[in-house]
Amino acid sequence: MELFKYYSLDEAYGNRDIIIERLEELESKSKIEFEMENSDVLMIEDIDLEDHEVEELLQFFEDNDVVPYLEREDEDEGYIDDDFLDYDDY
Repeated sequence: MELFKYYSLDEAYGNRDIIIERLEELESKSKIEFEMENSDVLMIEDIDLEDHEVEELLQFFEDNDVVPYLEREDEDEGYIDDDFLDYDDY
C-alpha cells in the first residue's frame, strides 16, 4: 500500500493531538515530513518508511478517521494547462 500525499482530519474530531503526536514522532526519526496546510488538511511525504511502517500508519489513520483528501491530490497530478504550451513559439 502507498501513502497519499494529502489527508483530511475533518472526521478525526477528538484524535487530532494523538495524530499529530504520531506524525511528529515519525518526523523526528526522519521517516516522513509533514505539514498542516490548514486546520483540516495534512500534507505528508514518505522519506524513509519501510513497507510495514506504511501499513501501520495507514491502519493508524483508519482507526482515527484520517482519510485521504482526494480533491487536493487531483490538483497535483501533473496537470498542465494547454494555454501554457504554445508550440508556435518554438
